[in-house]
Amino acid sequence: MGIAFEIASKLAKVVQEFSINGLALSLGKQDIHFNRQRLSEILHTNGFMEKVEKGVVLANYQLIEREISQSQGLSCKAEFKQKEYISDTLLFGSLGLIVESLDVSDYEGADYIYDLNDTLTPDNLKEKFDLVFDGGTMEHVFHIPNALNNIFSMLKIGGCVIHGSPVNNYVDHGFYQFSPTIFYDYYYANNFEILQCSLFRHSQDHDKEPWMFMEYAPGRLDTMSFGGLDDKMYGTWFVARKTEKSTCSVIPQQGVFKKNMVEIQQKKIENYLITQIGDRGLILFGANDIADKMLQNQIIYDKTVTVIDSFKNGDIRGQHIQRINYLNNLEGQVVLITSSKYATEIMGLITVHNLQNKFEIMQFDTMKNNMMLSRAVY
Repeated sequence: MGIAFEIASKLAKVVQEFSINGLALSLGKQDIHFNRQRLSEILHTNGFMEKVEKGVVLANYQLIEREISQSQGLSCKAEFKQKEYISDTLLFGSLGLIVESLDVSDYEGADYIYDLNDTLTPDNLKEKFDLVFDGGTMEHVFHIPNALNNIFSMLKIGGCVIHGSPVNNYVDHGFYQFSPTIFYDYYYANNFEILQCSLFRHSQDHDKEPWMFMEYAPGRLDTMSFGGLDDKMYGTWFVARKTEKSTCSVIPQQGVFKKNMVEIQQKKIENYLITQIGDRGLILFGANDIADKMLQNQIIYDKTVTVIDSFKNGDIRGQHIQRINYLNNLEGQVVLITSSKYATEIMGLITVHNLQNKFEIMQFDTMKNNMMLSRAVY
């Protein structure tokens, strides 16, 4: 297990943004792949309280002062110490955290010896930690459900879990490579607060070449699911918070988060529309899937005057599809543009027909299956 500079930078941002402090548990003893100067960069960039102590800028904690005096804050491994790479104690301590480690053996001097494959979390570890950091351990554990259950049991309510796990091009590095959806679906199903998720990309020379982080949400990688990645190495960065309602026993079904997210978003849109329409009528511009879903809401159906589309004929859920010139006979209603793809073209048609001042025009943006209110155009 190891923490590269880019991962440490993400860790610092998360600790700062979500006010994480107290006691952290590292799953596996972490090797840190950078020196004190680069630690200083992280602390400066992320706004930590700093002071100069023995030639290096560090957060002002007694723990750090002790670490510096005892080991110069360097790794205990010879090959890392030779490169002046820092210790995990120094990194986490500089971020305001006391770190302890857990491993299946005492080979690297872990504080707790415990196999995450086991089912019974030791009593002395239950609800003990403010942060559980999985920086490349879970892929080495065969029984993933037990590992996740143990993480849940070790976290305090209000505590956070961070996963930095392989996605692609880590063949035989561990038992598994994880798609981001496993974290989203599991933690969503078990009522954790999902704080952050990114897909990251790096080369084998991860210490020297820049990393790329892409914000992830369910469905966003659909176009890349089959052969869409290049020859770089990919991983998931995931952060969630345990709440009073959180559990660990719900078995997730893949895609439930995405389905529920769409339904929740649609309800928000429908409620917003109903509020904004008032006593006026609604005109749906675009006889597409979004229009079909809108018309399933009885209140919206009753308020819908007509559906406009330049390419489709017939009916949609009993509503006759009209051409744009039909709007010349109407005035004062709300026109809802249901397709972001054709929004510019539709606005052009409305302008050509001199209709832009006759209606209140709204536009919705559709990102794959997710619907989001983009803006009120007029």
